[in-house]
Amino acid sequence: MEAAKFYTGSVPKTNVTDTIMLPGNFTIEAKGSAAPGYLIWGGSYQIQINADGSVTAWEFYHSSIAMKSPKTYNANNDIHVVLVGEGNTLSMYINGELSNTSEADGLIAMGNFNITNKAIFGDQSPNGVEVNFYNQAATADDVTAMYLAD
Repeated sequence: MEAAKFYTGSVPKTNVTDTIMLPGNFTIEAKGSAAPGYLIWGGSYQIQINADGSVTAWEFYHSSIAMKSPKTYNANNDIHVVLVGEGNTLSMYINGELSNTSEADGLIAMGNFNITNKAIFGDQSPNGVEVNFYNQAATADDVTAMYLAD
């Protein structure tokens, strides 16, 4: 997967403005604190840690919740969230395990993903958030390897 990486963004509090073109098949990897707040916000997809410790992935352009994790996570621990878009399927992996999958026409939003200082929030973590974008869909084995590499 490393060869497929085309963008890495890190915060806290960086002033970044960039536009990423998401392909039809992609992987978004976000790493940060499991404290309530957004890991990614303002582009095609949002990943939010909810107050109850669950994780929600939104498909931003359609303003609808794509999926919510059935498990909750401890705010004192770091969290590793991966969204994989392939065809009409969006899959969410948390800490190396498949958490949820949604399938629908138009669910995958190709096109611009605007990265600004508001798009990736690291405010909930003293170490901030790292987000990696890949131009291919990760397999389950790829996601496990990403998680174990942390």
